[in-house]
Amino acid sequence: MKLVIAAFAGSIVCLVTGTIIAILMQPYIAPHFGTHIRTEEQGLLFPAFLAGYFVIGATLTWVAMLTDASAKSWPWVLQTGAALGLAIFLGDHLITAGWSQLAAIPMTISGTLDALSIVASFCAIALVLKRRSVIR
Repeated sequence: MKLVIAAFAGSIVCLVTGTIIAILMQPYIAPHFGTHIRTEEQGLLFPAFLAGYFVIGATLTWVAMLTDASAKSWPWVLQTGAALGLAIFLGDHLITAGWSQLAAIPMTISGTLDALSIVASFCAIALVLKRRSVIR
């Protein structure tokens, strides 16, 4: 049960922090993407949006389990979260820029900032796993 709670906590934290980051970047980064991103009027494609965040939360929980993150120090959790975040978002954004006509520099900035949501998510997962409780 603790793993399920950790996965949902990681997913929700990633969703919330990712949304905050996206809102803050919107005026500066979105104009560089032209018609390649959804407009406010179009809204988000919620099934894909939420499923993506759940995949991230569940996978980060699996990685936290494999690496015994609950026994590691907070600096290790932060560094690992940063490494995973850069691999997930910076790597994906750069690959996407390489395959598409999206501008590489704004995609680099976006991917780097989006990586912060993975750091927050991995910290939330580690916090759940570190807690001593009746939840197993």
